[in-house]
Amino acid sequence: MTDGESPVRGPAPRLEETGCHSGWDAQPSREPPIVLEPGGGLDLAALADEPLAPPEPAPAAAGEPRPASVEGWMAAARQRLALDDFSGALELAERVLAAEPGNAEARDCQAQSEAALTAMYESKLGPMLRVPALRVRPDEVLWLNLDHRAGFLLAQVDGAVSYEDLFALSGLPRLETARILAGLVERKVIG
Repeated sequence: MTDGESPVRGPAPRLEETGCHSGWDAQPSREPPIVLEPGGGLDLAALADEPLAPPEPAPAAAGEPRPASVEGWMAAARQRLALDDFSGALELAERVLAAEPGNAEARDCQAQSEAALTAMYESKLGPMLRVPALRVRPDEVLWLNLDHRAGFLLAQVDGAVSYEDLFALSGLPRLETARILAGLVERKVIG
């Protein structure tokens, strides 16, 4: 076998013969090249003139039609709110608000959903004046795979701070704090 010869097919084709630009290209590119401005950047002014479309909705549940407009998202949010699917209603209300920040019905749906979800998570915690304690050994905390927010809240659990104090210390929206604390209780990390 000589240099430049493939053990299976014989001589390897030269790059000029294949139309490839480098040995890494499998086939010549059929995509048009990206043209940069003389300064080396993209023409952002041309991109800024294009209107932004509303965000894409989440995939619809089986049998549920996929809303194609803000009105459709709001109708789906009302349905989910009526079915006590507060997480789904909240997600859809936030999409409507991303597209139309002044939508009063979406703000009301968001507020109702957040209040219901917060109450559900807080019910898993018990009385807000209860003082949680760490239920795992300190050296096991590393293996819990917590995000930075949960880690911060867990670091505040010292046997003297109540749940209500944790809400005040967190700096997060009440719903997020309640969700994190309920998750820690569910995983039996605190209690």
